[in-house]
Amino acid sequence: MGVIYDQRGEFEKAVKEYQEALQYDPHSSGIITQMIKHYLWLGRLYQRHGNLKEAIKKYESLLKFHSAAYSKNIPLRFFLAVIYEKDGKLKEAGAELKKIIELNPLALEAYLQLGRLYLQRNLTGKGIEILEKGRELTLRGANLYLLPRSPPGDYRKEIERGIYFLLGLAYSEKGDYDKAVSRYREYLKLDPDKALVHFYLAANLDKQGKTKEAISELKRAIKLDPNNAEALNYLGYLYAEKGINLNESIELLKKALKMKPDSGYIVDSLGWAYFKKGRIDKALAELKRAVDLSAGQKKDDAIIREHLGDIYFKKGQIGRAHV
Repeated sequence: MGVIYDQRGEFEKAVKEYQEALQYDPHSSGIITQMIKHYLWLGRLYQRHGNLKEAIKKYESLLKFHSAAYSKNIPLRFFLAVIYEKDGKLKEAGAELKKIIELNPLALEAYLQLGRLYLQRNLTGKGIEILEKGRELTLRGANLYLLPRSPPGDYRKEIERGIYFLLGLAYSEKGDYDKAVSRYREYLKLDPDKALVHFYLAANLDKQGKTKEAISELKRAIKLDPNNAEALNYLGYLYAEKGINLNESIELLKKALKMKPDSGYIVDSLGWAYFKKGRIDKALAELKRAVDLSAGQKKDDAIIREHLGDIYFKKGQIGRAHV
């Protein structure tokens, strides 16, 4: 009956028949093989159609089914972790990834995905710990186990870059800028043309007080991605804050505004550049606009209001400076 349902494409009915058949012959390799095939097929089908709860049920059933033999199926556990995450079940997804690492400590991708989940859950310490273990594996060298999705060489580099990038973010959030800089530099050894990483590296160098190096990295980011509004804004603001290259600062910020005309932060940077250049009235107009934009987007920012207060103070309007 199961085979007939198979041939008719009625896979759920086929599975029920196979389950009944197994009650009479629980060790039949042929029936077990058919069951596994259909649970996988049904799980992926439900996943493709957005029915995550049914997909989860199918994958969980498969792991429980003859668990001694099949609970060590790493790709299957990875599929389950992916759909748990899509369904918002981050703890359950993490449990599957931890089981993968337990089953195979060289499953490099699992370290990346588990570390990312920890960071999503604001468990920065745990995220760093597991990602550093993954990093140690990348440094130890060849023949690491990878889940079968892409050509091994390219995919391995993709996973390594992901580990270094997430470590950079995690250390930066923790305030450990030295390690953040180190991890971003490790990333750039693998992919020196990644504008976003040059940008994040610049931000951490700036926090270390290494202005010259930060400027160099921002210029590199802009060269690689000329329309990167964040990098244009950061470099323009950095120039303004240091009181250097003010004409270039204004041009960079005007270009950034073309990309993001409603950004209160960029308008604030432009106003601050005008202020440093001594164009007080122009600065005041921009800072007022920055306050309105940030308030309208529910992103009222203390630094923007502080800049506005500085300009009122400069104009001698002390009462307004305190508002």
